[in-house]
Amino acid sequence: MKQSYLLHLEPQQVLVWTGVIVFIATSTITILALIGIGKTDRSYLDRLFSALILEIVASGVLAFRNSFKPTPKTEFIKIISPVNSFDALTIR
Repeated sequence: MKQSYLLHLEPQQVLVWTGVIVFIATSTITILALIGIGKTDRSYLDRLFSALILEIVASGVLAFRNSFKPTPKTEFIKIISPVNSFDALTIR
């Protein structure tokens, strides 16, 4: 039997795809209401537009959150030559 790919998603992937679907739905409803195709009350339109702006800002912040962190310092390890050429470790 062929299994569905939904069963193999990690919880983080489910959250990301849920956010994508909500973003698409919000932007579609908002754009349709702004151009007059969808009939939406003015108070709902204001809230939808605010939600759309917040979603755009949040996705931008999340996309670039790691690029503003300073680069970690690289630690160097000094390699020294072994004492007595490993004579202490040989079994006699």
